[in-house]
Amino acid sequence: MFDNTTFALFILGVAVVYAVLSQVLQRKIGNFKRVKEIQDTFKSINDDLNAATKANDKAKVEEVLKRQADSTSMITEMMVLQFKPLILILVVFFATTWALGQLEPYRSDDMTIKLFDNGNTSNCDMKSGDGIYSACFTLAPPMQKGAWVIYADAIKDGKPVGSNGTILYYAEGKKSDVYVPPAKGEMLALSVDKPLYSENETARITAVPSGNPGADYVDAKLDMGTEFYVDLPFAVPLIFMELKRVVGGQSFFVLSVFVISLVISFAFSAYLQKL
Repeated sequence: MFDNTTFALFILGVAVVYAVLSQVLQRKIGNFKRVKEIQDTFKSINDDLNAATKANDKAKVEEVLKRQADSTSMITEMMVLQFKPLILILVVFFATTWALGQLEPYRSDDMTIKLFDNGNTSNCDMKSGDGIYSACFTLAPPMQKGAWVIYADAIKDGKPVGSNGTILYYAEGKKSDVYVPPAKGEMLALSVDKPLYSENETARITAVPSGNPGADYVDAKLDMGTEFYVDLPFAVPLIFMELKRVVGGQSFFVLSVFVISLVISFAFSAYLQKL
């Protein structure tokens, strides 16, 4: 249905609609006019209190403090007004991200590989019961060359107990091309047997869960290198890395909504200042 470029433009359109809808809901359901009145009231009280304090006018200070005490109920009112539209906005947000995940191109070739600690050499596991879970797969056309993310879940009694991710490079790619989600749960060491693979080479994935035994098996999730992504015009500095490529329609939607919402807020603030 979509190619990479068309889906990126579609997401931008959805992000614009969502950002505008969020602003409308905040101002209509949240009664923006009343919220602004309350904010102006407390700004006036704060300004009067500062002026009275500087003038050392004790009577005025007491008067302003009484106004402030009498206005405390407005804080609760303002919080309720701001919270009411938030519930609906979050419902729309999660529904939209779910829908984009279903529409995302290249989902059909996503695959999950099970890693076992059973000593089966055809599965690249060298020794049974050594706590090292292994699996192999061959990199070949039509798999897309570049940086891949492998994310694994250690499964114990049918439930994930620990997760971790790593990067695999097929012929090319760099770390800033992809985002590796943070580890979760109990410790799970995840790795591939070498960082860079050529065409038709076999990659071995190994996982070492904590505990003994650490897991019944490990699920490694990856795709065939065909994935939706958007290369940003410049690298965005994050805590542990610089992000140049946004992978996944949901991630691009969240980033787009953040940027578009900032632009709308600044534009609206500038409009109010001119009134």
